[in-house]
Amino acid sequence: MRCGLCGSGVTAEAKLKPLKGGDVAKYIYYGCTASRDTLCKGQYVREEELMTQLAEILDTLDVDLIGMRERLEWEIERWYKVHGFLIGTTSPDSYARAARY
Repeated sequence: MRCGLCGSGVTAEAKLKPLKGGDVAKYIYYGCTASRDTLCKGQYVREEELMTQLAEILDTLDVDLIGMRERLEWEIERWYKVHGFLIGTTSPDSYARAARY
């Protein structure tokens, strides 16, 4: 992926937050590396928000023309399952509920 503002690459950064019950919440943020423009104003975005934005973009594309829509939907569902297993959420709705708290 590339930054929409300056065209630099995008990198991921994991943050861990200790919770009151002793558990640890893991958040992944994506942001511009600013390698092409050191003054780039690109901000970090949470992984869940990035996936939502990508899904919205995919909804505007006619990917059925190239036979990729099912494959992309499968990949997004697989992402939710893997992350659900790792951090204890099971669906996009779970991410939305968790983001409100």
